[in-house]
Amino acid sequence: MKIWVKNLLELQEVDMRIKDMKSRISLLPKEKTALKEKLEAAKTELSGQKDAFRKAELEIKRVEGSINQLNDSISKLNQQSSLVKKNNEYQAMMQEIATNKEKISAFESEEIELLDTLEELKEQFKANEKQFEARTASVKEELQELEQLEKELHDEIAAITGSRQQFESKIEASLLSLYNRLLKSTGAPLVKINKENCGNCHLKLTPQIMTEAKRGAITNCNNCSHLIYIEEA
Repeated sequence: MKIWVKNLLELQEVDMRIKDMKSRISLLPKEKTALKEKLEAAKTELSGQKDAFRKAELEIKRVEGSINQLNDSISKLNQQSSLVKKNNEYQAMMQEIATNKEKISAFESEEIELLDTLEELKEQFKANEKQFEARTASVKEELQELEQLEKELHDEIAAITGSRQQFESKIEASLLSLYNRLLKSTGAPLVKINKENCGNCHLKLTPQIMTEAKRGAITNCNNCSHLIYIEEA
């Protein structure tokens, strides 16, 4: 292996590691946001369930209030009926009492259904509340892990970047300048030739380029301009 290839591959290994870590860091904000959004969605769902059983409680109070009003009305009608002299007035009061009792019966049936619904909603809320607490703890732990990972990646990048100079010093200025320009693009700046095809763009190389590469000269792909080399047996 030509010395320029060896030295450049050593530098490239460092830079690819840095590139991979920076790529991983770039994904962290999205991962953190996704975790927070899941937690917020669970919180919203739990709040909706709480509102649902509170609404059921209010409905029960409304029904109970209606039953109390009807019972009061029946009590008053019973008192008034004892003072009524005319039969038609008495019969009207008795009919109103009967109607109120039917309404009370309907309200009581509604109340039983509401109580059953309330019990189900409360049980569901309690179960989901426990799940939410567990999920909250899990998300916080995951967020802490991501924060720790980000710190470790930044620390490692700083450490590797600090040692990069020793690899750069082995490479001549013009080649290093070309390499650094290619480093800003996608893929590795220096790639191996595979069956007369560039290892970066995978297109066929010209005979002239292949001849230069076989000589071990510093050579660029005629298609994508990436540095290329032939791996010696």
